[in-house]
Amino acid sequence: MSDARVLQVCIGDPAIEVGTLWLSSAGGRNFSAFQYSAAWLRHPRAFALSPDLPLSSEKWFFHGDPQVAHSSSLPPPLADTIPDAWGRGLLRKARGLSRDPDEFTLLTDVDDGSRLGALRLRESESGTFLAVAQDGAGRVPPLVDLNSLVNDIHRIEAAHPDREVLQRLLGSSASLGGARPKCTVRKPTGDLALAKFTSRFDTHPVEKAEVLALRLAQACGIAVPRAELVFTQNTAVAVLDRFDRDGPRRIPYLSAQSFLGLSSAVGGTYVDFAEQLRRFSGDVPRDLRELFARVSFTILVSNADDHLKNHGLLYRGAGGWRLSPMFDVNPAPERDRRLKTAILDPRDTRASLELLLEAAEFFDLEQDTARSLVVDQAERIAGLWRDVARRCGMTTREIREYEPAFTHEESAFARSLGRTQASAAGIPESDPRAPAPRKRQRKG
Repeated sequence: MSDARVLQVCIGDPAIEVGTLWLSSAGGRNFSAFQYSAAWLRHPRAFALSPDLPLSSEKWFFHGDPQVAHSSSLPPPLADTIPDAWGRGLLRKARGLSRDPDEFTLLTDVDDGSRLGALRLRESESGTFLAVAQDGAGRVPPLVDLNSLVNDIHRIEAAHPDREVLQRLLGSSASLGGARPKCTVRKPTGDLALAKFTSRFDTHPVEKAEVLALRLAQACGIAVPRAELVFTQNTAVAVLDRFDRDGPRRIPYLSAQSFLGLSSAVGGTYVDFAEQLRRFSGDVPRDLRELFARVSFTILVSNADDHLKNHGLLYRGAGGWRLSPMFDVNPAPERDRRLKTAILDPRDTRASLELLLEAAEFFDLEQDTARSLVVDQAERIAGLWRDVARRCGMTTREIREYEPAFTHEESAFARSLGRTQASAAGIPESDPRAPAPRKRQRKG
């Protein structure tokens, strides 16, 4: 790779060199190579950036799979930092291109300040980190600018943004995954957060529904980022804390796709995910139970977006790799009975609690424990979702539209398990027709 562009890969702030990245193209295809630096291999806190990049002096080579859509030719931890549809579109418009930039351009054009995770890039040891702010781009806007940001988003979606709008959003938006409009904002505390905007093309209140789902997940004991809804110009903006930051500190991040070493975000299984956690998690029992709970929750709220890019891991130092908080949970009123990530068999993507319970042993859960977890989630969701939806600003009509996402055959199956458990324990079911017991009068 003698004609390759050579970049230094660093981690955190202050930046510590971890290795060298080579980028090259030939025959219309991209290729890359990565090698850990000798200094990183000697570092007392050195760790492998991903399971398929073990610590060694070996040089690792990467190229995309032409048979797999969106297959990356970058090392997995760096592939996770390039933007998806929304960020790609912004970069294309800002650069005046007729099609999306290639992933090498996407990698090096992402703003350093808002880049996902802890990895950073520069041309040389004395160079500035990529990408540097140009023409006013790169400034992370404050949260109080949401009203202006909503206007910017609408102008971009209307397909006639001016250069000023594109430059204003480029640094804070181009680093982010997903297809929906979003950008990084800075809270009054100085911490980074992710603002997710209502799209002019939405037919459902997507941002309200996502915050609703995260609050229900938290009620079910699942780890989620802090999330709030801000209403401006009669639209809802979901504001979620960036969990790859702890104040100014950057936290190493891997998508589940990269953690599993897969070339696609679909086609994997939760059981494979569990097995990888068994090998690399810093707290195997807790992460396996948490993953099982997230799959159950995904089925119960009809989450339509559970592909492996929407599961992540954070490196916790001596604590190893741990599941990140749950994110991108999108209840689907037009309920799809298929999962993006299969439970056990990649060919069987049914969103089935029965299948999940059959696989409980792969998550180190006894059947009684797994059943109780599913039942508890179903009962909590059934008892809470309408009230939480109202507190998220949903109208009566919107709540009615979303009912199929929360009330369906899988939720009925889960609640029937609860009745079966109660019957087996000898606990009689209450008869709704029976009169309420009369209160006894206290004698004065």
